[in-house]
Amino acid sequence: MNIKKILQAAKVKRFKQAAPGSPIIINSTGRSAFFMEKYHGYNYKEIFLVFTDDYLEGYYNQEILEKIGEDILEKCEKDPDLLKKWFDQYFKNVEENQINKNELEESVKLQSLNELTKTLLNTLKVQEEVYMGLAHFIESFALVSEKRLLAQINGLTTNKKLQGMILSKITTSKQKSFLREYEEEISKLKNSSNKDELIQKIQDKFYYIKNTYTGRRELTKKEIITDANHQKSIDAEEDYILPNDVVISVQTKELAKLISFVTYFQDVRKKNTLKGIECIEIVLEEISKKTNMQIGLLRQLLPSEISEETILNIKEKEVLLEKRKKKCIIHFSTDSEIIIPSEYIKTIEKSLNTESKKTDTLQGTAAALGHAIGVARVCSSLKEIDEFQEGEVLVASMTRPEYLLAMKKAVAFVTDEGGLTCHAAIVARELKKPCVIGTKFATQNIKTGDLVEVKADHGFVKILKRSNS
Repeated sequence: MNIKKILQAAKVKRFKQAAPGSPIIINSTGRSAFFMEKYHGYNYKEIFLVFTDDYLEGYYNQEILEKIGEDILEKCEKDPDLLKKWFDQYFKNVEENQINKNELEESVKLQSLNELTKTLLNTLKVQEEVYMGLAHFIESFALVSEKRLLAQINGLTTNKKLQGMILSKITTSKQKSFLREYEEEISKLKNSSNKDELIQKIQDKFYYIKNTYTGRRELTKKEIITDANHQKSIDAEEDYILPNDVVISVQTKELAKLISFVTYFQDVRKKNTLKGIECIEIVLEEISKKTNMQIGLLRQLLPSEISEETILNIKEKEVLLEKRKKKCIIHFSTDSEIIIPSEYIKTIEKSLNTESKKTDTLQGTAAALGHAIGVARVCSSLKEIDEFQEGEVLVASMTRPEYLLAMKKAVAFVTDEGGLTCHAAIVARELKKPCVIGTKFATQNIKTGDLVEVKADHGFVKILKRSNS
């Protein structure tokens, strides 16, 4: 695709996702958007990735996502077990192709740079084709199914609180998330007679849980103890009793059941991708040692750039990778992968970010009910997440597992993006904290230090007082 076509493609309406992330990991994960066609015939065609100091904004073609989502829903109506079949195939792929982390750690120590290059390419391939693999359809399914469900619930009642109660009642997954399993394990520390042994077991089982799309982060003894000290109740979701005149149709219940299952599917996918990141990082760290190249710069490589020659002469790319780390845009499609020349970056960013709105009030979807007032902290980097204080309101484009400690400290969550299956919604229900998702403009309007009110029952957020800073 030439640059004129790419500039035109940037003007198409986009579905946005954002999180801390680096090119080598995001690209290996993102390319499954094309690989998944092998299993169920769907392909997202083309995607923009914008990286700024290890922060990612990903832009899908929304029309393509919606068409795929509509088609999947239509197929599910004909075959209610379709998603279960896809999950079984996904699970089978993981079981047959997953990488043994411990064996990998030992083997890379003995490998030459040429051998490490091949090992790195294999770990990236497993991330793309197995750990993410056919499960990349979830983005399109969630986008369409949740809109449809919300429309059906809005048809039942105009009462925002009641709408939220219905959503919570019919969409909460009965399966435990891996974060909830972790919380249950660390809760045992309080009454344990051998804390060191239990901590070691937790480290062995959940070694991946602090990883992010920027790289791996060790689950240390100190972090486990800190997490345990900030533990909140994770009791079962409250079973709301609905008024007698609210009758939920079979069609709505079946749709909610599909969404609940996809929430679980997404959680399994997330766990596996975090494990995949661990393996990618094990190889990158060994390459870093042998080449004396900062691992942070190695993470700026694209999978398509990796070859024996590139790794052997990686020092020659140091200046290029440092520049790429500060800002780069990548457009990749079924048959091409293009790093946008610097002179076009501002034009494309402007085309991608067409929506903006200045306001003191925000409306979104109630992911978990409740009411809270607190000082906001906007988090888009690991540093900002680490700085989060008890009692603040967490504001982010989206949340991911690395946000967990901040979420336990928060009184409420507010996000720009995300739907009923998103990480913020799942954790909010488990921690029983007010959560408003899909506001679109929260991070544009709320600044760290602002006093905000979150009326999750109504999907409403208001800035009560602006910070002077």
